[in-house]
Amino acid sequence: MKLFFVWLALGMGLTGSLAAALSVPPQFGEGAVLQRDKPLPLWGTARPETAVSISVAGTTASARTDAEGRWRATLPPLAAGGPFDLRIDSGEESLEHDVWVGEVWLASGQSNMRWTIGRSRNADFFRATEVHTEIRLLYVEGRGSDQPQTTFRGEWKAVNSDTISGHSAVAFHFAKALHAVLGVPVGIVENAWGGSAADAWIAREALRKHPELDLIDKYWQRYEEAHAHLDPIPQPFTGNQRPGNIFNTRVHPLIPMALRGVIWYQGESNAGRSAQYRALFPALIENWRDLWDKDDLPFYWVQLAAFRAAGPSGPDDTWAQLRDAQTGTQRLPNTGQVVTIDIGDGTDIHPWEKEEVGRRLARWALSREYGVADLQYRSPSVLSWEQTGNEVTVLFDDIGGGLRRIDLPDVRGFAVAGAEREWMEVDGTLVESERVVLEIPEGFTVKALRYAWASNPAVNIFSFEGLPLTPYRSDDWPWIGEENIVPPHVLDF
Repeated sequence: MKLFFVWLALGMGLTGSLAAALSVPPQFGEGAVLQRDKPLPLWGTARPETAVSISVAGTTASARTDAEGRWRATLPPLAAGGPFDLRIDSGEESLEHDVWVGEVWLASGQSNMRWTIGRSRNADFFRATEVHTEIRLLYVEGRGSDQPQTTFRGEWKAVNSDTISGHSAVAFHFAKALHAVLGVPVGIVENAWGGSAADAWIAREALRKHPELDLIDKYWQRYEEAHAHLDPIPQPFTGNQRPGNIFNTRVHPLIPMALRGVIWYQGESNAGRSAQYRALFPALIENWRDLWDKDDLPFYWVQLAAFRAAGPSGPDDTWAQLRDAQTGTQRLPNTGQVVTIDIGDGTDIHPWEKEEVGRRLARWALSREYGVADLQYRSPSVLSWEQTGNEVTVLFDDIGGGLRRIDLPDVRGFAVAGAEREWMEVDGTLVESERVVLEIPEGFTVKALRYAWASNPAVNIFSFEGLPLTPYRSDDWPWIGEENIVPPHVLDF
């Protein structure tokens, strides 16, 4: 890299003489991937009241810094390719480095999105075999803050034997599938924080304005008022639960970077507050779309995998509730869910099978964003059911080439309840690869049907393409814990 500039101190904030140095934030740094076929906002700092020129791949743009030394310009859409020489000049200073142009996705969430290749299945094999100059990942770093930041720590790295162990496994396998099909550079902004709550990823102002979520902010205000005098300040002030904390340090600095879309793997830290998640998760998506000024920004997520003891765990299982809230979020346009009920780990919240998760996310992106035909991307789901005598016939949507059962001769995972709301597991038979017939006790009238309603349920129905049947409930009965709105430690002061 050919540099003639000073980086921002630790990538966090701009003050004093640093504001005069010509610089760009890490997403536009050495080895970056820029989104193809879209206008490209670029920004940075230079000496106040200075003209700045930008050139790359035969295109140019210009800007002038304001009184605080900030500048922003927009390059016209570029075709995929690279490496290209990006040059930024302010007269007194210049910087120059290589960039690529292709597809850019933001990969966000908590530890299962951050989980690295080095800690996943077949790590040694991937270290030995995966070298991809055109697959590049940028890991975003930074603690939480109540103040919006303008930049962060991070650098782009291509995939090779030296770097692959540290890359997100889900994000890499997603990128690898896109690159194989599209044949263009793929960049992933890897932006995940283990144990983080969705509350911390949304702008706090968005919570305050939301009629169902403003109480989160009010409870946190009480906590902050009770603890602000302490020295040092408590960890939650800079941690990954406080509303807006991660948004300010890891999302705000990216806006309005040109992206194709978002992939998301989060929810474990919000289990126990599932009823609230029904409003919180859609609000987060809409908040990001508003700030990127793109109301159809693609947003695809991973539903919680199986976890905890195998078998039924009761109608008020928090893991099942959270999955239900995730499924309901598909009511937003241009969203989609990857079902992973089949590839969890009963004793580890971090399943090591991440390759299949990345591929299932890629199915959504390739089909919906890139027009790849004849690729099944939705998991099968319950369409309708009807009782006739002592049988319940269940029909399905999105079955692809048909349904198949595995391991056992009977269909497992269904439960029914009558007027007393007492749940009973029932087995079924798969008929003609398209419907399931459940055997019901004589004289029992079914009022509600559920499927895979447990933390770690026994399930064995898939499409022929290998996608598992989506967990389901027909009822809207309230569950224990619906009143939970904030993490327990916020109330404990």
